[in-house]
Amino acid sequence: MNRVEILFFPCFGSRSNSQETARYRSRNDWTKRAFELLRCDNRHLEDHEFLLGGRPCSGDFGLIGPLYAHLYRDPNPGKLMRERAPNVARWVERMQRPTTFDGSFLSDDQVPETLYPMLQRMFDEQFPVLVDTLRRVGQWAADHPDARGVPRFMGKHEFYLGDVKATRYVMPFAQWMFQRPLAHYRSLSSKEKEHIHPILDKLGGLSGLNEPVSAPLKFENYRIVLDRQ
Repeated sequence: MNRVEILFFPCFGSRSNSQETARYRSRNDWTKRAFELLRCDNRHLEDHEFLLGGRPCSGDFGLIGPLYAHLYRDPNPGKLMRERAPNVARWVERMQRPTTFDGSFLSDDQVPETLYPMLQRMFDEQFPVLVDTLRRVGQWAADHPDARGVPRFMGKHEFYLGDVKATRYVMPFAQWMFQRPLAHYRSLSSKEKEHIHPILDKLGGLSGLNEPVSAPLKFENYRIVLDRQ
């Protein structure tokens, strides 16, 4: 068992051999796919300083948290990033220097095709979980018509990392976060939606963004609760 496995092994626990094999495959596949995602990002950043051109957009600020805090600042992952994805490492460093944010976005709201692999991975891996969470929260709310607060977890559901199937808790918090991009998408005009629908449809994100939110959530008094009108 290597150093990384020793550090993370307690987090996965050890029960039956079949369960441990699934956990081992899951974390190995996660590592492999994480490096694939870094490779895609590294390729994109060969041509662009930031995701959408010469200045950061909200997507850059969304990615900097995990890539800086969990990878770049950690000695071993940071070393791997600088060796395997040097353009990503330099992007992290640029994001720490706000005086360099004086460039321009790409013309005509262009989304570079070098971003497509990253976006498709996000849609493929995250949207099935998020859509199922919307449905499970909606069903729970229907089953508890007098409730306002929601439990932290609502059972478990399956997810895939590559060819590996595993389970995770259904977390209402994930829906609350997902409601932000859903609200933005639904605030767009018909013309704006026509402009982005071909890309979303091609990459697999269109149906998820049109999933109804039958039981909206809100953050109130430091808790996530049902937003019953």
